[in-house]
Amino acid sequence: MRSLPAFLSWIVVTCATLCAQTAAELALIKDKAGKGDAESQYQLGKLYLGKDLKEAGAWYRKAADQGHAKAQSEMGVFNKNGWIDGASPAEAKRWWLLAAAQGDADACVSLALDAQRQGFEARIKGNATLQKLFDGTPRPPKPETAVHNLSSERCTIA
Repeated sequence: MRSLPAFLSWIVVTCATLCAQTAAELALIKDKAGKGDAESQYQLGKLYLGKDLKEAGAWYRKAADQGHAKAQSEMGVFNKNGWIDGASPAEAKRWWLLAAAQGDADACVSLALDAQRQGFEARIKGNATLQKLFDGTPRPPKPETAVHNLSSERCTIA
């Protein structure tokens, strides 16, 4: 059995090694992203997510412009949520359609949820009882109620 000081030393050495590996990996990803590698740009966008949305969006955009399906799907999310300049629901749909055309399942689900939400909002607008029930504020459907068409991990756009 190790003594406590030896165990703590082991933890410090292990953490320092992991941090060094992570720093080296990050430097490599940044280098590749800077040289135009779409996958690295997407990965860098993921790393900035939750820390700096503007920076994450910029890297996702670079990858999406090169046709990276997951980055295109993320651009749809960024546009839908208004996290980038010039965001709009139409732009979100455009990005999701591009990603879905490549078989991205997340984009298919986002398109299905968006269509369902639009239909839900339209039904509430025309129904005084529903407006009163929902205080006039439409609520988005639960994600598990999304209807999407996936075949062999690829979706089809109707």
